[in-house]
Amino acid sequence: MDDTVEESNVSTCLTIKAMKSSTWSSKGPSWTISLVDENTFRFSADDSDESFDQSLAIIEEHAQLFPIPILSFAVISLKDSNQKKVYFRIEKSSIPIWNEMKGPPTVQGLALTLKRVTKPDIPWGIMLVALSLLPDPEVEKQGLIQDLDSALLGLSLLGIAVVARKIPQATFFLFQMTWELVFLFSILVNGIDDGGDRTMQVIQGVIFVFCLVFFRHRIIQHYENYKRYSPVT
Repeated sequence: MDDTVEESNVSTCLTIKAMKSSTWSSKGPSWTISLVDENTFRFSADDSDESFDQSLAIIEEHAQLFPIPILSFAVISLKDSNQKKVYFRIEKSSIPIWNEMKGPPTVQGLALTLKRVTKPDIPWGIMLVALSLLPDPEVEKQGLIQDLDSALLGLSLLGIAVVARKIPQATFFLFQMTWELVFLFSILVNGIDDGGDRTMQVIQGVIFVFCLVFFRHRIIQHYENYKRYSPVT
């Protein structure tokens, strides 16, 4: 892996108009997102003196961008200088500017982004492994592992998360995409295998739709991250 860091030529004139929102309300005061320098973001209220700065490293590791399906805006989630979770609503047309403000991809940015996106994978993998060990009351003689599929999914997800943090490579975004597609396929197959049990088919169908909505955004983000960071590995 090439450890060289490309020098940034990011213009500090780049700005984004945003609306500070909350978990319960999508409307709030107007803010401006700008650059102090190539390594520092500034979030400042338009109608008051309230503002805070955040480093590019923190943005890469913690800030998340959620494009809202159908609607014309996206939501940026991050922590302010007091470590309080804050949300900013921006127009989807501003997403390219947000990406441009982060500058060219770097090895450090890749490592921090992988650390962020694999954070939920560790507890999720542990839960799948734990579920695979639960005894089946309908089976008399049982081994240690009751559900091999869940065990393999959990262990593979844990492996991806751990190795991605130790050896940052853009390819791990593709591994995450593949894992999530396999997971969705396994839910679909399990629903079909339930045969005539209508209740279980309905439950599996609901779970599949929920996971499809949840993983859709993640899969898109994994692909965008891969495109951004593949030149540095």
